[in-house]
Amino acid sequence: SFFLDGVAGSASAICSKLNGEKNYSKIKSIGLKSIAINLTLAIVFVFIGYILYPQVLTIYTNNLTLISLFESIMLFYFLTILIGSIAFTLDGIFVGLERITFLRNTLIASTLIGFMLVLFLTKDYTLHGIWLGLLTWMTIRAVLPFVGFVMSHRNNDNGKYYPP
Repeated sequence: SFFLDGVAGSASAICSKLNGEKNYSKIKSIGLKSIAINLTLAIVFVFIGYILYPQVLTIYTNNLTLISLFESIMLFYFLTILIGSIAFTLDGIFVGLERITFLRNTLIASTLIGFMLVLFLTKDYTLHGIWLGLLTWMTIRAVLPFVGFVMSHRNNDNGKYYPP
């Protein structure tokens, strides 16, 4: 998460600089490159994590029940890392663009519509239900800002940035 957050922080700084310069045409390019870099890093980390998880788990525990529990939610865990890499990057970009209100509203919507609604509808309060809620929450946290970012940077005649 430190690597992913580092890329998000650099995207925040660069987009903030470009926003201050009113260089709106480069914001989309930098944003999409940052998302691609973070997603590539996440894929590498998930691949390494999938290969090495048996050895890493035995460092922390030899309890077969805990290892079995992790293996039962492993897919949720790795998908959350991949989707979270996009959400982290977009969080950084929107902070750099000073769109904090949009991020707050996205967080509230993803919590209420994603996490809480999934738990309410499935009535599954087990580990699987919680992880399904977290995965839905993270997906909404990634999709809403991505749509807002892409839609706000449509190609137009004057190249101006239109925030969501």
